[in-house]
This record gives sequence, structure tokens and C-alpha cells, in this order.
Amino acid sequence: MLVTREIILNMNMYGLLVIILIGVLGNTLSLIVFSVGHHRHQSSSVYLAFLNFADCLFLLCLLVTQLEWYHIFLMRIAGVCQIVIYLSYVSAFLSVWTVVSFTVERFIVVYFPLMRLVYCTRRRAVAVVLSLLLSSMLLYSYSLVTNGVHKLNGKDECMYESRFFQVMHVASILDTIMTMVVPSIMIILLNILIIVKVWKFLRRRWWNAAEFETVSVPATRVEDIPCDSDVRDDQRTS
Repeated sequence: MLVTREIILNMNMYGLLVIILIGVLGNTLSLIVFSVGHHRHQSSSVYLAFLNFADCLFLLCLLVTQLEWYHIFLMRIAGVCQIVIYLSYVSAFLSVWTVVSFTVERFIVVYFPLMRLVYCTRRRAVAVVLSLLLSSMLLYSYSLVTNGVHKLNGKDECMYESRFFQVMHVASILDTIMTMVVPSIMIILLNILIIVKVWKFLRRRWWNAAEFETVSVPATRVEDIPCDSDVRDDQRTS
């Protein structure tokens, strides 16, 4: 039991830290590629770069809380507590809704290819991500007021004030709906529709290819193949 508990503690202390650092590095490199590479003019690169930014921000917020394992209590500093919680809410919202926006764009490309030049542009993608950023900043601004550093069992802790319990309860339910339920349903349904459309297209293509081969290659009968004697007769006649 003690060995298992020690393993779990080591995983929480070191394993999560390694995952966070690798995630930050990977998202930073991807952000540079999609922002500077030759694909940066595509609308999909805007969504992917913004997704890397949101994920990297969330991981950095997680890193601040993880530092408490090493007795670096940044979350117990007034101001840092509110900002980290606020940014974690904002980045989680941006991450999931950027995926939804990207999936909607793929849906438009597959089902309405002629509308791609109108709705799937870099300028429109930038407008979408900026709208998401502004919306998330406004939606989660309440956390700057409801959270703070308070005494708990004689120690400073970053938590919401007890007088905001009902507000936080309702906000938690709404946050779950906005960042888990609705996005999950949309992503699943849109991807199913995309898969169905692509499958129908591929099946029609295979069917047309098979039909073309059947029509263009006539069947050869055995009696149509000339034998050697027929060839020699034709040569004598000529």
C-alpha cells in the first residue's frame, strides 16, 4: 500500500510536470509552424494556430498549480490566484470551441464546396477566433470577482468566497454544458455527417470506375482468336 501511494505521488509530482512541459513545447512549435509556414494563409492554419495557443495557455495555468508540489505557492498570491483561474476557464473554452469551428469549416467544405470561397477564408477564420476570444473573456469575467485568496484551516488557499456558492454552482453547470455537452454533440454529429458524405463519394467513385472498366474492355470469345492455319491461309490469299 505504501509503495503504491509513493508511486502515485511520484507520478503526480514528476509525471504531470513532464507532460505539461512536453505539451507546452509541442504546442509552441506547432504555433510557430502554422503562423510562419507557407500554410499560414489558409483558414485551417488560423484555427490550428489558435488551438495551439489556447492549449499552451491552459498548460501554463496548470503548471502554476503544479508548482505547489515543489513548495512554490504562486496560487496563494492575491491577483495571481484570480488571473490563473480566469485564464484557465478562458483557455478551456477557446480550445474546445476552436475545434468546433474547425469542424464546422470542414463540414462546409464537404457539403457545400461552392460556398468554401465565401465562408472558408483566412479573414473569416480570424474573425471567428477573435469573436471566441472576446466572448470567453466576457463570459468568465465573473471568476475575477468570485475567487480570491482566503484562509482555510489556518492556511491561505485560492478558492471562491462562500457567499458566492450559489453563483458558482450555477456557473459550474453552465460551464459544463458550454465546454463539454454542446461541443461534444456538435463535433460528433458533424464528423458523422462528414464521414457519411465522404463514404458516399468514394463508393460512387468506385462504382463509376468499375462500370467504366466493364464498358470499355469488351469480352473476348475463344472463337474470335485466330488460329495459325487461318493466319497462313490469309497470307497465301494475299
